Amino acid sequence: YLNIINILYTIDGDKCGILSTLTTNTIESNLKFKTLLINKKKFNNNIYLDIYSKNFYNLNITNLNILKKNIKCNINKLEFLINGEFKIIKLKKNKSNISEYFYNIFNITELVIPFLLNNDLCRSLMGSKMHTQTLPLIYSNNQYVYTKYNKINNLLLNKYIISKHIGIVIEVTNYKIIILDNKNRFINYYLCPYTINDYNSYIYYKPIVWKGEKITIGKILATPSDINNFEFTLGINNIINYSFYYGYEHEDSIILNKKLVFNNTLTSLFFNINEVNLYNIDNIYIDILCIYNTFLYKILYSAYTKLIKNKHIFSKKIFFKKKRGKKQKLFFKYTYIYNIKTSLDRLIKYEYLFNNSLNKLFLNKFIYLNLKLFLVNINNINIGDKLCGRHGNKGTIAKIIDFIDTPYTSKDFYPYIITSPIGALSRMNIGQFLEGFCGNLGYNNNIRFKAPIELINSNIYIKSLYNYFNNIYIDLYSKYLSKKIFRDFKTGYKLKNFTYCVLLYYFKLMHTSKTKFRYKSYNKHIIQQQIFKDVLNSDQKFGEMEIWSLEAYGAAYNIKELSLIKSNYKFLQNSINKSDHIYSKIFKCLLLELKSILINIKFNKYYSTINNFYKININ
Repeated sequence: YLNIINILYTIDGDKCGILSTLTTNTIESNLKFKTLLINKKKFNNNIYLDIYSKNFYNLNITNLNILKKNIKCNINKLEFLINGEFKIIKLKKNKSNISEYFYNIFNITELVIPFLLNNDLCRSLMGSKMHTQTLPLIYSNNQYVYTKYNKINNLLLNKYIISKHIGIVIEVTNYKIIILDNKNRFINYYLCPYTINDYNSYIYYKPIVWKGEKITIGKILATPSDINNFEFTLGINNIINYSFYYGYEHEDSIILNKKLVFNNTLTSLFFNINEVNLYNIDNIYIDILCIYNTFLYKILYSAYTKLIKNKHIFSKKIFFKKKRGKKQKLFFKYTYIYNIKTSLDRLIKYEYLFNNSLNKLFLNKFIYLNLKLFLVNINNINIGDKLCGRHGNKGTIAKIIDFIDTPYTSKDFYPYIITSPIGALSRMNIGQFLEGFCGNLGYNNNIRFKAPIELINSNIYIKSLYNYFNNIYIDLYSKYLSKKIFRDFKTGYKLKNFTYCVLLYYFKLMHTSKTKFRYKSYNKHIIQQQIFKDVLNSDQKFGEMEIWSLEAYGAAYNIKELSLIKSNYKFLQNSINKSDHIYSKIFKCLLLELKSILINIKFNKYYSTINNFYKININ
């Protein structure tokens, strides 16, 4: 299935990778993908794959094998991308030259990156990988610098909802479109409101037709949120300032302007489905207090009353009890619903099945009710989240500053992000600066650039842009150049350090801070994340990239809190001699990192009562 880890057979052996796109001439037969040549014959055994086929098909690629013999490879066919369509070209025995360009064999996630081949190849591969890990934003923007593959083509056409009939639109809502065709039939097109990708991110559809409109076959009825104006859009146009912020710098650290948080620019939706099974066994029950969410309590109570009216409960057992001085509680077996964050998530839909329909689904006959809760959470940007550009230039948000604390120019120009220039130079991202320069011209002059993938000589392309604008026009708008003069927000004097301001297209990655470590909640269900090879729900975890980026901006308090033993909640619950374990496992990770720079820290338990009980040996 698409975007799921599959086994890939390469010339170096069996590898594990992600199948991100599917060719237009690929059919499914005997639970295997087969790529056929394009000819005039029509295939009658085509199977259309969509999001629902994930539950019915288990497809593996086993027939695309390339054998490696010594140094030479015997390849008879090659697959190319020509005008938005994949085509297969046969190679003759005598001639091995190909008239097509070599970048026609790239993936769609690589073809949307401008100036792709001007970067380091490892960074280009990482940039294409980051496209598969991005979260669709609620408010995404079109790129100022784009390639010709961003436009609508056959690869992006399967995301649209297309009309297959001729008729008139009768009704348009946020979940379905009703059409009256020429044979007086009412046809419903559902907009799939719960379209979820691999990272439980929510994608909604927007109808682009209105009531009374006449449509034909092939008319686009609705577009997903990651496509805007018939272009593939996943991020925002971000103004970045490559400079230093009060001497603290790190190549993976990002300082974010709080204006992006207030405007919900980097906001995404998280979707989750929880299930509750009610049993007839009264041996083991776990009570969940519903006083935090009265709406959830009403749902369970209404389901319980319907069970009594329909006589689905055969045993006379009391599931609703009242105690003195306490509010009403609900009792049901703790199965899968281990994480009901009722204070944060929003319950948008619920479904329940009774005992008659459950006998076909479950083997356990003691289950008399199955309740499904559809929860949606709005995730705004936080400290610890990851942002990434199209060239693999990713970083962690280390600090969110106010609008008045950002550097500014004499024309009241301010950046959205401040990051260190070391990261771009050390990774050889030349295409990143080429995109930023073209983005500045497009942002300030309200134009868009169709950039190529490869530039043999980048100076010719930049000079051609300057020749497009006359010299007088450039002199009048010299304030829009990349080398701007920024001023300090405290003193008002000019910044003496290096400053370079560009406009790049940025994404929000699925590595959010909410999924890395969990805070303690006020109810009985406390959820922690594992570290190393422990069991689930044990400790907290924070990656190396996040630790050093937070430390670079003086956030030593976060490292101190993660290093203490109180962050290991499950360790405190167990009956272990806690005098022998004072530091957490995250502190052990820091000790290993310090040993790499020849600093050895040892703990002496006999001098634990003294303030300075750490002994530092510098080898």
